[in-house]
Amino acid sequence: MKTPLITKTLLFSAFINLFAAMTAAKSQTYDPLAVQRISDLIFNNGLNATPYAPASWDFAVWDNNETKQIIELVATNCTD
Repeated sequence: MKTPLITKTLLFSAFINLFAAMTAAKSQTYDPLAVQRISDLIFNNGLNATPYAPASWDFAVWDNNETKQIIELVATNCTD
């Protein structure tokens, strides 16, 4: 069975967006391990944030080193 063109287009678009976000994260000087771990938290918990886009994370505080290290995570609206 052939995959409909709209499905292929949507999958391609999703891939391009994810690749662009990953490339942006790598071109910035953020700690890659921290970016990966936080992106995993976003993916695995359905959080309302863009994975691999540390510059957009208003819940993360980074230091000013050449390779930015995370120094604080701000968690709000958390429940048990």
